[in-house]
Amino acid sequence: LGLLYAISGIGSGIGPIGARAITGDRIQSLRKAIIYGYFIAAIGLTIISTLQSFPIVLLGGLLRSLGGGIAWVFSTQLLLQLVPTHVRGRVFSFEQATFALTSALAAAVSGILLDAFPNVPYLLLGMAALAIIPGILWAIWCYNRPIDENFSAE
Repeated sequence: LGLLYAISGIGSGIGPIGARAITGDRIQSLRKAIIYGYFIAAIGLTIISTLQSFPIVLLGGLLRSLGGGIAWVFSTQLLLQLVPTHVRGRVFSFEQATFALTSALAAAVSGILLDAFPNVPYLLLGMAALAIIPGILWAIWCYNRPIDENFSAE
């Protein structure tokens, strides 16, 4: 369990740092990186779902946390860059509260589904499929927006 948590922490740390070296603070690049983050996380969950061996599960966990870290950190960075200063704290606290609430709901739903359908590989594949949905929606939204790298919330 300690290795699973450690690999998750490593992935969620190095994913955004590595991707930031490529994207910088460019808004459009950050938006596109979020798309990749969703799909990297889905690939990681798909790898985990094979349950082939513990090293394979760790590799999948690393990819899942790399992608999830990119999506979460970059979305937060975009919020902080684009939201006007006078409401930034409120938006950031709302994002944190929403993250905590959805994490709790996801844990509850996962537990209920695991009790109802104890086939772990299929549940993990379902989670991977669910991760692709917001990735596709985010991609559609990103590619239908005008590029404005000089946008400032100030």
